[in-house]
Amino acid sequence: MRLQQGGLVELVALGTSQSDWLDILNRLGAEGFEIQTTDSLDDTPCNLLNFLKEDENDSTCLIRVKSTGGQTWTSTLPVGGPVVMQGDPREIASLEELNSVRNLMHLIHAVTHKPVILIPEAGDVYRTRPYVRI
Repeated sequence: MRLQQGGLVELVALGTSQSDWLDILNRLGAEGFEIQTTDSLDDTPCNLLNFLKEDENDSTCLIRVKSTGGQTWTSTLPVGGPVVMQGDPREIASLEELNSVRNLMHLIHAVTHKPVILIPEAGDVYRTRPYVRI
């Protein structure tokens, strides 16, 4: 599999919403993934529950997930639409790193019971042919 040159790649859990984040992050944390959240206003850890409410927020919460394979995936809350995490394709250069990404995708699928795809950044999730689909 050859990933795009330049730009980021995205993991997208189709048919999900931001309400799925807490369950996903809890599962990933239990599986040994390093989870970090940062409030954009004061650079302190986020209270995710505040960002998962429908209320307006004055700031955003940056989420960083470091996989057991070493890749870093990021996202921002609040966001409309499905759960999306962005990563650097240069961190997916070996079969071992690709298997680590597939493991992450399987865990997200196990929590949401929804399809999870790996696509180029900003690709149309329904029209772009995914690199990987779980």
